[in-house]
Amino acid sequence: MVIADLAPATIDQAIACILSQHELARQPKPNTKTARHALRGYKRRLLEDGWRQRKAPPILPEQLQAMVAALPRTVAGMRDQFILVVGWWMMARRPELVALNDVDLRFVKEGLEVYVASSKTDQEAHRTVRPLP
Repeated sequence: MVIADLAPATIDQAIACILSQHELARQPKPNTKTARHALRGYKRRLLEDGWRQRKAPPILPEQLQAMVAALPRTVAGMRDQFILVVGWWMMARRPELVALNDVDLRFVKEGLEVYVASSKTDQEAHRTVRPLP
């Protein structure tokens, strides 16, 4: 994969997929220590050559307004509007939004409280409540 000039994150994802497939097939997991060691060296060489991981730019309020305005006035469109606006205010990752249920939302005088069971930054699942205006 290093020969194919793939990004380190792509290679890491491929390793995770291999491990997942072994688990699903109830097969012993392969030892990935050597592969991960090689990946660290590859990433170090890329960084020395000036490579930087690409990060998506944030969505600005004007862009969010345009996205919401472009959605159809249907039940699905209203759902998508809600997901976009709540996700933007929460600065949520996709898995956090997908995991939300109606019982995770509570309307209060100040706005909306969103109960987040777990997230990438809270892997121990301390279950946080995020207030939204």
